[in-house]
Amino acid sequence: MFKELAGLRERYGVTGALYAFRLPVCKKFYLAVWLFARAAASGEYKPGMPVAEITAGNMGLALAEQCAKYRSPLYLVPIGRLSEEKRRALEEKGARLVDARPKEGEAYWMALERTLEEIVVSRGACSFRQFTDPGQLGFYRRLFSRLPVENVDCVIDKIGTGATLAALGERFPSAELLYATSLPAAVDMRRYRFFTREPKQIFPRDAAEYKAFGAALKETEGIENAEYGALSLYCGLQWLKDNPGKSVLVFIGD
Repeated sequence: MFKELAGLRERYGVTGALYAFRLPVCKKFYLAVWLFARAAASGEYKPGMPVAEITAGNMGLALAEQCAKYRSPLYLVPIGRLSEEKRRALEEKGARLVDARPKEGEAYWMALERTLEEIVVSRGACSFRQFTDPGQLGFYRRLFSRLPVENVDCVIDKIGTGATLAALGERFPSAELLYATSLPAAVDMRRYRFFTREPKQIFPRDAAEYKAFGAALKETEGIENAEYGALSLYCGLQWLKDNPGKSVLVFIGD
């Protein structure tokens, strides 16, 4: 789905263009199917083989679907503190969660990668290494090549592996590149390998307004995933308020 959310923009009194692009299902499920098919074709993966990956949750759910299909054990290294609901959802789908524990002086993102490698070696697991795999960037390049606009002034997305935002930045090389976070906590950009230009951070300046916006979003726009849709869209509206008459594209529905 790609459309200009003129009604939403007008309700919040901003001018310009607010474009939203989302897939009919979580983009991670498209990606997981593609990753398994590519690994099987290259011989890196065979049905029943253990799979290991670093994930913030949604990619884990997508991998769990494919692992169940191919009867493969799944080991996930979660990023940060997953909610109890998300942990339970992953475990109910058969995933085994292995938390990274940084050693003294070790950066957290390095602990994530070390923990993943330990699983790969000890379990003989296949890993798609989504934070460093250039093939993932190619997947999103092809996806975004079909967007029906030639230019926008800004693109906004939440940052997971960084591949989505990096591909959007390549598709719109003159656009301002922003990653959305719910709080003003800077992300350690050293772990992201896909960016040819580093994105800047954007976050809701008005926490109360953002909370109310998220609660109303499902009813007004039919967007189910408030965690992702509300944040990106609210930040898009906030950006337009600061840059009247400009255009912004937000990727939602992760």
